[in-house]
Amino acid sequence: MPRQIKITLERRGVSCVAELLEKDAPRTCEAVWQALPQGGDI
Repeated sequence: MPRQIKITLERRGVSCVAELLEKDAPRTCEAVWQALPQGGDI
């Protein structure tokens, strides 16, 4: 099952689910996964 992350913009009241494309960019996906959780102002 592919890894997915949920991205939420609280001030706007919206969220989405993003699938990590591990076959296309395994090192980038692993770096993103290891950096989670994240939070803060955008």
